[in-house]
Amino acid sequence: MLFPRAMRRLPLICIAALLACDGRIEGLREPGGVTGPASGGGSGGGAPGPATMTCVPGTGAAPLPLRRLTRAEYDNTVGDLLGAPQAFGDRLPADEKTGLFLSNVSGSVSWSMLEQYGVTAETLTADVARLRAAVDACDAATLGETTCANRFIDSFGQRAFRRPLEADERERYRALYAAHRARGSFDDGVTFVARTMLQSPNFLYHFDEAPVSRLAFFLWNSAPDAELLAAAQSGSLATPAALAAQVDRLLADDRAARSMRQFHLQLLGVDAATVPNKSPAVYPSFNAAAWRGMVDETARFADHVVRRGDGKLETLLTASYSVNAQGQQVMLDPAQRAGILTHPAVLAGLANPDTTSPVRRGVMIRRNLMCQGLPDPPPDAPTLVPPAMGQETTRQRVTRVTSQSAVCGSCHGFINDVGFGFENYGALGEWQARDNGLPVDASGVLTGTEASDGPFNGARELTTRLANSKQVEDCYTKQWVRFALARVEQPQDSCEVQTLADAFTKSDGDIRALIRGIALSQAFAFKEIGTPGGAGGGSSGAGGGSAAGGSAGGGAAAGGSAGGASAGGTAGAGGGAAAGGSAGGGAPMPTLLLASGAQLAPNQSVTTSDGTHRLVYQGDGNLVFSRVGGGPVWASNTAGRTLGVTAMQGDGNLVVYDAASVPRFNTMTNGNPGAQLFFEAGRLHVIAPNGTRLWSSP
Repeated sequence: MLFPRAMRRLPLICIAALLACDGRIEGLREPGGVTGPASGGGSGGGAPGPATMTCVPGTGAAPLPLRRLTRAEYDNTVGDLLGAPQAFGDRLPADEKTGLFLSNVSGSVSWSMLEQYGVTAETLTADVARLRAAVDACDAATLGETTCANRFIDSFGQRAFRRPLEADERERYRALYAAHRARGSFDDGVTFVARTMLQSPNFLYHFDEAPVSRLAFFLWNSAPDAELLAAAQSGSLATPAALAAQVDRLLADDRAARSMRQFHLQLLGVDAATVPNKSPAVYPSFNAAAWRGMVDETARFADHVVRRGDGKLETLLTASYSVNAQGQQVMLDPAQRAGILTHPAVLAGLANPDTTSPVRRGVMIRRNLMCQGLPDPPPDAPTLVPPAMGQETTRQRVTRVTSQSAVCGSCHGFINDVGFGFENYGALGEWQARDNGLPVDASGVLTGTEASDGPFNGARELTTRLANSKQVEDCYTKQWVRFALARVEQPQDSCEVQTLADAFTKSDGDIRALIRGIALSQAFAFKEIGTPGGAGGGSSGAGGGSAAGGSAGGGAAAGGSAGGASAGGTAGAGGGAAAGGSAGGGAPMPTLLLASGAQLAPNQSVTTSDGTHRLVYQGDGNLVFSRVGGGPVWASNTAGRTLGVTAMQGDGNLVVYDAASVPRFNTMTNGNPGAQLFFEAGRLHVIAPNGTRLWSSP
């Protein structure tokens, strides 16, 4: 979801009112962001192949979505900001995913979530001595309370919001401090300022972030440090060389290990927070502590390869060493271990309680490392390996079940042939030469990679083929782009992604060079700036927020100066959002596509007045906006749903309903009666009667 720049000034409670609806934007079907099967060769019949986008030069980059900090980002940021000694993320709402990666883009915000953020902010700011020491050790007795309070507001505000405070923000926070100082002590005043900032959407959301802030969250999974903020403010990052030097500095810092961990664990489907279910009879010593150790080992290895080792994808996929808790390399048996795919955490997470799972392992390779689309299994498909009929290996049992029909066999031949390569690793990732008393058969055939296609025997031969595959290099590039942008690539990104992938191949799979290239790319630097017609509405208070007609932070009621906001006016410190406001001028007039209350039935379309674009509710359930005579520009990703109706509702919400009247796509712009869907400059916009842009398509 995209919001205009002015909305970064709304307090969290008002953001909640805008987002607290049940409808969600349905994600892509495939965890890797691939939407469905394509043509391609494979054993056992027709098999899905890689999905590609055509590079159209000059199409630019797609905007970045509004998103809330993930749990890890929150913990890392408050840890770096306050020196918080413990993690608080597990107290916060669970994270969502966009494709493979954690990204809180589409979810609603509930009142209980607001309460969780409030309680956590209170806990974090309870130790005022640590708070002041971490931010600005100003001596109030010598320099004066007002001077120290102003320094605290500027310093903490810049670090928490990842940008300097604007003049009106600074004044409101000073007023907030003064109000609480008058009722208590100096410490009470600065504590309430910090507590309020930690509940502001400017802290909790990636709001209109500058490239340096985006860079820090990309490489550190946290906010920028003082050096990066100062470099940005001084203008010293204006050249690619200067920005590249900062990328190298951030990568060399141990905080970069966080992002290396997050990316590779999520890429490989390792859920660090969830201990996999294992049979106590088979694995009596396996517990949560053992699982944490396995996950940490995999994370250390990935970080070592990328930041301390040669940085090559081939090493990541084939190296026969691990890294212990002291950061030392430990050599492994090269006949048994070959790269990150043979790590116990990866293999145990993709296994059953007491047997291997060639299907789950094969699906992960196809989808996550090769970016190949696979259709979802039928609803009645078994999730566990069937019981043995006599003496059978797991491979024989899986083959027996998945080859019972041509429909099953067409996909499973493609999946199983890769998954069988890991049959030497049991349900906990341990090496096994025999399965159920029989020799393990870990042979297979890799397909869909062009130059790397061919037979293999065991994980080492398979990972060597994968490491030398152009398809794997391209997919690994694409996954890093998705991780960096916190979204799936759009058609506008196709040229840049292709350029990055080609450069990655030419660099012989240099991951550090790939990361540097992404950080310097147009897609990474691009951001949505404001709205062409001016921002509707007023501005918010210094944080916090109030319900309609009420007050927040001990301030006045609506129309007052400290806590509330007058209609069409400005909120005081700690107050709520202003209502109304007016739009600026100078922007070209958009053209109407769907008026308030209008609907599209299945296979019904509407064409823009200039005849260049068309919006159609397709027979497959997808709402698609495309160029006339060209390709799609945007889609609701609701294909495969039962057909209902697309409605530009009277409450301002654009919704795609299925046949059961369940919303499958939702712009989440309800609460804006009379809003309509417009077309302008190649994009869709839901615009309120006062001219405020409520939602825009990428």
